Amino acid sequence: MPVGDTDYIAVSHVWGSELELEWRSVPGIEDEVLATTRKVEFLTEQLPFVVGESYFWMDILCVDQRNDDASVAVTGHIPTIFQYAKRTIVIKDGVGTKDCCGQAVGQIILLDGPWSSALLTPYVDEHASQLRFDEAVLTRLWPFQEIILSDVLQFVCCLASGFPESMERDTPTSQGDISFRTVEDIYFRPVISALQNLAESWSQYGHDGGLDSIETAKFIHAFLNHGQVSRKAVPGVRSRSHGIGDLAAAKDSGRRTTKTRDFVLAIMPQFPWYTVPENAKKMTFGELFVDCFQHQAERGGVKFSPLVTIGWQNTPKDILPTPPVSGNVPTPKTLGEFIRLTCGPPSPVLRGNSNENVALGPLSSYLIEVYPVIGIGLDRRFALELLLSSMAHSTQWWSRAWSSELGDYSVEPRNYYIDGEDLVAFRTRRDPEGLLPRAAAVGTLKILYTWLKLPSTIQRWTPGDKDNWSRIQSWLITNSSYDFIESLLRLAALISCGLGIGAYEWSIQNLTPLRTKFRDKRFLVLSSNLRPRSLRDCEFYLIETKRVEEYERFSLVAIYPGRVPSYSVGLFPCDVFRYQD
Repeated sequence: MPVGDTDYIAVSHVWGSELELEWRSVPGIEDEVLATTRKVEFLTEQLPFVVGESYFWMDILCVDQRNDDASVAVTGHIPTIFQYAKRTIVIKDGVGTKDCCGQAVGQIILLDGPWSSALLTPYVDEHASQLRFDEAVLTRLWPFQEIILSDVLQFVCCLASGFPESMERDTPTSQGDISFRTVEDIYFRPVISALQNLAESWSQYGHDGGLDSIETAKFIHAFLNHGQVSRKAVPGVRSRSHGIGDLAAAKDSGRRTTKTRDFVLAIMPQFPWYTVPENAKKMTFGELFVDCFQHQAERGGVKFSPLVTIGWQNTPKDILPTPPVSGNVPTPKTLGEFIRLTCGPPSPVLRGNSNENVALGPLSSYLIEVYPVIGIGLDRRFALELLLSSMAHSTQWWSRAWSSELGDYSVEPRNYYIDGEDLVAFRTRRDPEGLLPRAAAVGTLKILYTWLKLPSTIQRWTPGDKDNWSRIQSWLITNSSYDFIESLLRLAALISCGLGIGAYEWSIQNLTPLRTKFRDKRFLVLSSNLRPRSLRDCEFYLIETKRVEEYERFSLVAIYPGRVPSYSVGLFPCDVFRYQD
């Protein structure tokens, strides 16, 4: 049955915790369904009233979940299914936002109103003691793609029937009572940020213009009030998606997926030049990543560009693959980390040919001095000054990090005395996923960044907070090891250069942080571990990426004399070279 000739409804949902998924019998359905108890209740009691007599598509009912090949193959058809549906029903799991949230916000007209603040008081009163305020459709990967592809959305909510044990909050006990601000920062704001991000992504998708604040506000209102929202369809635009520009609003998204390969399989099929490989389920993420860029090169698709190129590995100079993409990339843990990997500078063609980049010329003409980050006699106080200076020269990425990836490592200095040793222990306890071997550094980065007062929200900090900062600074200067400082500077370089802290482990094997001086500016850069030994005969250029403003950055590019393509071998902070006067 051709989807373009049939009126049908698509259903977007989150399967639920793997601990709660079981093969279950559902009244009216012949075969068992892999679902949670809550989802079975929805299928039995609510879905018939929502879809009525319409045809509908729902993955757990239409795809054989016991067949891995079928589950992978259908990913190539997801864009078509959701683009052509007369409406998409988005099932919220019933353990996040509730009716009280919609009532608190009321009718959102413009996004410059205090709609998120209006949610905070009822959240603290009604939600804080019962769950982590998680909203699965805002934290998982597949609903994002299904929602932004749909022109008409209807939000429905599973009927509440108690909260799964996996959703119960682990309330801190050793650190005293949670303050109002801790509740806001740790549990509330991540959900609000994710909702804003999804609304903007949906509103902007497939359009040349900027953000439509009215359309975005209507989306948020429908989400909170379990209503319906639609956007104006643009004929033909969806079939020729604008590429990375359509995903720009998700650049800081913390959405996750169970299988890393799904970052490719969920995002790329929307582009007409991409085809899901037949053996996709057997391919590693790196292999799928390379395959994606090969499809693009062969079919002239949207110009994504790999951030990590073959130049970062030890490739003989007579081997010049096109495109110069490498399968040795950091394994993304979030959608934002995946998008960053696709928005590197296009391979520049410098000598006289026009392209989307600006070649600023050989590095020697800019008198750039490069030194190792760590070494004998490196002064700890100088290291902290270098870190702060690097932050100041990369405000774009640090502002994003503060509201996204560093949010999981936030601390609440007002509630208990913090010194360096406490911070180390606290950070270790707060790293349940083992993101970093020295997680204390992330907590320190949060406080360092907060102390800079880069975002407007830091105006709330008091002199007492600064006293805590002074104690931590003193501890770092007098007690921290060189190893700890090196870890701290590596993390700072990853954020300043736009790669993110999720690439920490990978960077140890592949990248070296360097301290760099340009005129009177000192900052951190990342360079390939192989430079300069395997690239000593290269010409080095600084390339400014102009394609997408949100991803403006400068890359150190190595060019083998007389050869194309060129290979990027490092990253600079995005603000350092913006003004050359």
